[in-house]
Amino acid sequence: MRLWRVGRRPIFWTALILTLVMANLPSPPPAPAAVNDKWQHGLAFALLCTLAFAAYSKQKWWKVALAMLAYGVLIELSQWAFGAGRQADFWDVLADSAGICAALLLLSATKWRAADRAIDN
Repeated sequence: MRLWRVGRRPIFWTALILTLVMANLPSPPPAPAAVNDKWQHGLAFALLCTLAFAAYSKQKWWKVALAMLAYGVLIELSQWAFGAGRQADFWDVLADSAGICAALLLLSATKWRAADRAIDN
């Protein structure tokens, strides 16, 4: 467990940087089994946001969620400005938001379960 406590932030930042790089590749690697682009965005941001909550657990949840949403907008702006063969898409930001909401639901469920366990003990 100590390794996880020490490694949370490097893991988060590595995932964040890799996401930015992958989002700006001219032709990203193909998705497995015909996964829709919006599902990819949602799943990626659910994972990134979950890692962000773990890395910055002392921060308010809404600040982390807002920072992740801003990151999604930043990705779209970078695709618009620099992405060869890529284009910005409002629906991608909406899919990112859905992933952030999924991470928030997961966070609230785990906190609720932890509180429930504390009451039982």
